[in-house]
Amino acid sequence: MLPPLAFSPDELEFVETVGLHFETLGLPRIGGRIFALLILSPRPLLLDEIATTLNISRASVSVNTRAFVANGAIEVRAISGDRRQYYAMRKDVFFTRLPFLRRHLESMRRLFGQAQSAIAQGDDYRRRMSDSPSAPMLVREPPPAWGAPLRALEAPDARVAQGLLFIDFLESQLEAMEATFKQRFGAAR
Repeated sequence: MLPPLAFSPDELEFVETVGLHFETLGLPRIGGRIFALLILSPRPLLLDEIATTLNISRASVSVNTRAFVANGAIEVRAISGDRRQYYAMRKDVFFTRLPFLRRHLESMRRLFGQAQSAIAQGDDYRRRMSDSPSAPMLVREPPPAWGAPLRALEAPDARVAQGLLFIDFLESQLEAMEATFKQRFGAAR
């Protein structure tokens, strides 16, 4: 069993600041607090230790740590002779963020593909249902072109096309960032 940990007031203030920062990004404040605590912790922590230190429920810790484990930011560790699960920041957490972003963009691309299909099916549905001349007309705009200035768009299909252009742009920038990152920092050890 590992010795208990105590965190200084300055460390706990940092934890709260990160929690507030996560909240401004639309992320759970508790998740930010857990993330910050694991950054500062000199050893892996039990779920109960996280809950007690942050004065939050075990359920909140469980939900948020599962999300971090799923996205590869933290990991579950075992301590020899102890059957409980410990949580720790991955040693290579910052080396894994660019591939994580790439996976997120791929997922967004798939979602935009589903949106294109749903819009086409919705257009077909509305055409079939509108036997009346007073049926609302479908808004159509030309999809944006690569390199064209961004503009506000009304039509769903044009917004989806613009979203796909944005993903294309981010992916191209991410490739350059990954190459620079690997050149500058190498691989995680």
